[in-house]
Amino acid sequence: MKSTASKKQKKYASKKPISTENSIPQIDFLDVLNVFFKKFAPLFFWLGLGMTILFSLLLFDLKVSDGGDDSSYIVRAYEFIKNGVFPTFQGPLYPMMLSIIVLFFGIKVGLLKFFSLIAISAQYYFLHKTFKNRIPEAILYPVLLIISVSSSLLYFSSQTYSEGFFMFLQALFLFLFVKYFIDKKEESVLLKTQIKDYLFVALSVLSLIWTRNVGLAVVIVIGLYFISYFEWKKLLLSAASIITVLVPFELFKKLIFNVEGTQVNAQAEGLLLKNFYNPAQGTEDFAGLIVRFIDNSHLYLSKHLFVFMGFKTGEFPPITPILTWIVYAICIIALVFAFKRNKTLFFTILYTGVVCFVTFIAVQAHWDQPRLIIPLYPLLLIALFSGLYFVLKHKNLRKFQFLFLLSVFIVFGSGFKQMLSKVKEHAPSLQANLSGNMFYGMTPDWVNYIKMSEWIAKNIPEEEMVAARKPEISFVYSGRGFYGIYNVATMNPDTFLTSLTANPEMKVVGVNLMQIAESPQLQTFQSVSAPYLHASLNASLLSEDYRVLDSRVLGVYLVPDLLLDSMMMLGNNLGVEFVDDIPTLVQQFLRENWQFAIHNPDEMLNELKRENVRYFMLASLRKNPTVNNGEIITTLHRYIYFIQLKYPNIYEQVHSIGVTEPTTLIKLNLQKY
Repeated sequence: MKSTASKKQKKYASKKPISTENSIPQIDFLDVLNVFFKKFAPLFFWLGLGMTILFSLLLFDLKVSDGGDDSSYIVRAYEFIKNGVFPTFQGPLYPMMLSIIVLFFGIKVGLLKFFSLIAISAQYYFLHKTFKNRIPEAILYPVLLIISVSSSLLYFSSQTYSEGFFMFLQALFLFLFVKYFIDKKEESVLLKTQIKDYLFVALSVLSLIWTRNVGLAVVIVIGLYFISYFEWKKLLLSAASIITVLVPFELFKKLIFNVEGTQVNAQAEGLLLKNFYNPAQGTEDFAGLIVRFIDNSHLYLSKHLFVFMGFKTGEFPPITPILTWIVYAICIIALVFAFKRNKTLFFTILYTGVVCFVTFIAVQAHWDQPRLIIPLYPLLLIALFSGLYFVLKHKNLRKFQFLFLLSVFIVFGSGFKQMLSKVKEHAPSLQANLSGNMFYGMTPDWVNYIKMSEWIAKNIPEEEMVAARKPEISFVYSGRGFYGIYNVATMNPDTFLTSLTANPEMKVVGVNLMQIAESPQLQTFQSVSAPYLHASLNASLLSEDYRVLDSRVLGVYLVPDLLLDSMMMLGNNLGVEFVDDIPTLVQQFLRENWQFAIHNPDEMLNELKRENVRYFMLASLRKNPTVNNGEIITTLHRYIYFIQLKYPNIYEQVHSIGVTEPTTLIKLNLQKY
């Protein structure tokens, strides 16, 4: 017996001691951070919410922006509640929400803006509710603190753009999806409850789509998520529930308000154009869309994202392509790691990536508007910090985990510094606006524009329309409707070429209008030939860095055959430069990718007659809002110029306001033509 016991002791003694390295999880620095933020979670939540509200109030702007889009939401809200006009183009839900305020209080800009502050605060609440106990606390609470001091994000808490409202709906959607489709185990839920869950999520999807067209990307995200985890039943039920909710609302819109088509149709065609404001340049091909995606990626991920974080400042922050690829790399790493480790993070990063992709494909690079991506800023931060978190969790990189906390401090500190600067800069304007001086902080061009809008409201009958470049802003400040002209009407090249041969008795004559404009002695020819002007053709050939390599401004005349010889003789005697074969020249412009526009004065004049436009408000609104360098937005000036080429006495001046950067009101003499 002794011998047997001794053998057993030797047997066990020969084995190596059991290692605790794999059996007991090691606590690393990031785990300590998680414990710390979890312990003080209520403090960090209320601190972030408090700073969100405080800095939103300190940045509160009682004026509408000079962009005009924020004012357009107010106009649509007013038209919906007062005249029953269903809001289209940019999404109906936000103007419909604003219309409730308009119904009870009228157009009170301060109240309408305060709605955005509530929405931004609600976004903060639902982001916390969505990710609490679902993602590492070391990611969640730093992100909440960073966005609570982001001047770029909180700017929208006092604007009537739809971004604040969309951010709230986005956070609500993420919360509902995570709660019902990630947290819940379907087999343990009653069928009645499942149906309710699917309908709640479908309604949140509808609200996103009805607020911004990019909300349609949510449908793609849901599909990709369920496919990734082979959840076919959820995929089919989600699709069915979204259709079940979407169809009745679309029918309601059509039957009650007689609105044809979906809201997306109003913008889809324009988004595919090479130039949104000049359809004559045609639509983008596949290669063009790829270039657009890359250009927008650089704009929004290497420029605007780093402006949001406070790393880039100035009027024209530089584009840094390497930063774009770094952001993409970190987000892809986060997506791959999250796939198996954290479904909530995986869905969030997938959502962020798909919405970015759709945005970068859909919008034109020359728009370059930070508000197009600001709703994704909190989610991009989550993706970036998640990627860094997962990488530093690797056993060979744990000693560098302090870099995570360092990056948090740097981003928060940079944003906080930028916030303090913005608050200090905005303080005098806020104080003056609260005391009733609404013109404080405005440049003279806008002061004169708004004063003219108010003058028109008092002196011009409402039934006589006044054309304006920023009609929504004019409406907000004056309470009177204006006719918006956002671009100079153009002809499609095919339509133009067809019109040249429509009447065999008319001959085509091309003339260099630049020569006539520069030579007063040629005005005789202009006065004789003006009645036969058919169109103006403006073309520019640009280099890759947008330098003008060549340009043409041509007048295209349709002259009766009987008068052709005498007109050509007069032109030759005066030294007029004629241009041969206009159709071939247009084909050359198309082939060589010139930027050009064709303007028909009669079509433009007929549009004004149809809309009963009797006045033009010619403003001196600056192209660069911060500098008075003489460069102004000339849309209305060019519009009337192209008509005036054919009808020289088309207008007379009525009233002018301002010595420098004036706004002038002219009256059209339409009864003569």
